[in-house]
Amino acid sequence: MATLYESFTTNNFFVGGIWGDRWKCQTFTAIASYTVTSAKLKLYRTAGLDDTVTVSIRATTVNLGGDTVPTTTDLCSGTLATTSLTTDTNGDWYAFDFGAGTALTSGTVYAIVIRIAGGGVADSVGWRMDTDEGYTDGQFFRNHVAGHVSNNWDLEAYDGVFKNYALVPVGSATPVDRTFVKKLVAFANNKLFYET
Repeated sequence: MATLYESFTTNNFFVGGIWGDRWKCQTFTAIASYTVTSAKLKLYRTAGLDDTVTVSIRATTVNLGGDTVPTTTDLCSGTLATTSLTTDTNGDWYAFDFGAGTALTSGTVYAIVIRIAGGGVADSVGWRMDTDEGYTDGQFFRNHVAGHVSNNWDLEAYDGVFKNYALVPVGSATPVDRTFVKKLVAFANNKLFYET
């Protein structure tokens, strides 16, 4: 069973251009300390694109411009074939499985980073956006420079839609020991007798 944690689902626009060195990210603030094991993003692709889309969770750092942006290391990641994505620019929700995931700390800012290895101007992945910047616990950035170091992330006036989940295995609740007291009970001659 998956439990939803951080999310932002308001979207009135789309942004394309995720291909090659053109990466995008949405930062978010963890609302609790937990292990994130998957994320959903609302995506689409251009027709004919055949590649692999990678979504990862990264820690953040403050760059020279004072923005809180991703570091260069994935804490966990998941992939999907781009051919599984819709070509409708309204997009659809797609889940990225992070396996064992990574532990997040409440109140700490992290980043969801998305990229594909190949593609081009006419072959890219798009992410549904909110142009009103309605998500108040994070920001949206782009990085079009190989290496994708912190000082090359540029702030954009969008918020990407996302949902973060933690997998809670069935039966994972901590067992509780209980003590029961048994007494002998009998009924005879319209009277109830029990052991004291």
